[in-house]
This record gives sequence, structure tokens and C-alpha cells, in this order.
Amino acid sequence: MKHLIDPAGPPPPEAVLKLASRLDLAGGDVLVEAEGVRTRSGPPSSLPRERDGAGARPLRLAYWDVQAHAYQAEQAAEAGIFAGLFGGEAKRVAAGIVHEAKRFAVERVDGRMVEIGVAVRLSVATEALDASIGLTLPNLAAAAQLHSVDTRIGIRVIGFGGALGDLLPAPARLDVETCVEYLNAFREIQRVVFCEAGMASVVPTLLSYEGGD
Repeated sequence: MKHLIDPAGPPPPEAVLKLASRLDLAGGDVLVEAEGVRTRSGPPSSLPRERDGAGARPLRLAYWDVQAHAYQAEQAAEAGIFAGLFGGEAKRVAAGIVHEAKRFAVERVDGRMVEIGVAVRLSVATEALDASIGLTLPNLAAAAQLHSVDTRIGIRVIGFGGALGDLLPAPARLDVETCVEYLNAFREIQRVVFCEAGMASVVPTLLSYEGGD
């Protein structure tokens, strides 16, 4: 199972954290190579270096991906991505959906595939799920509006240090209208983050890892 890393969720295993230490990702100082154009995010004074002194190691964000993930019950809790929506209590989530667009590199750490890069995530989670409805973002928004179910929506941007203030939607109770507002904001944030100019503000960050704990 793929575990999406979220600051409000459970911490990744020690083996995964070793990569952040080895590449100095915690400080956001890493050389990004994109289509042959070398741009730097973070202070220009240093590059990430292997701890054994092997020298700077460029990180090429060679992969693009856009996906939608649906989770239920224990899967939602294990994913950890919904913890921030419910104040860190991921176990409260009965079901959730994540729409994610990302640009990333892949590293293998102790047998685990780890993704490092920049991502924009739109997530919606609910404490109760009506088995008669399909697990989609519009359906969850409609159910929340009709039945007053505790359902929450959020946008998280990971690995990007640029200005996005004018694009962020105002927090509100989830209903069909709010769902549309968040979807539109998600699309516009994607455009800004992944455009050519946005690369100058990318700070590659741990995004996910595969395997058990």
C-alpha cells in the first residue's frame, strides 16, 4: 500500500527518514533538474551531499502523475492523509478521496520505493458513509449537505515555496457549492505550481512511500 506523507499524519518509518537526512531534504536545499534546465530551490550556498562525502547529487524530477485515490475505513486511517482534516484523528474517517497532481523523483530506500518532489492534493473525508452512493467527491459533498454528515475538504501543497494566497479558497462547511470552489482552486493552484516559472519555487519534499511500517 502507498502511504501518503502528511505532517498531521503518522510519521514515516526510520528507513524512509534516512533519505531526507542523506539528501538534506529537510532543509529544502536541493538542485532540481528539469528538461536540462538547472534551477535551485533553497539557499544557493550548498548542494545536497551524500553523508559519506561522495559529493553533490542532483535530483531530477523526471516523473509526472495525476491520480485519484479512494480509501475506506482502516485504509483511510493508514493513509494518514486525512488526519489534518479531523485534527489528527484519522481513525474517525470512514472514507475519503484524494485527488493528487505531482512531479517527482523515485528513490529506493531499504527496499521501499519513495517519492520525492512537489505535489498538490485535494482531499475530502467523511465520518459516515452511505453504502448506496458512489465514493466520489461530488457525492460526498451532496451527502454532507443533505444529511449534515461531518465531511471535510482541504487542499495541501507540498514542496512548493511560492506565493499562492490569492488562489486559496476560504474555509467553509462542505456542500456542493464549496466542492466546486475547491475543485476550481485545485486546478488553478496546479497551473501555478507546475508551470515553468513555478519550478524556481519548488523545494522537493518526501511525498510518499510504499510498503509496511
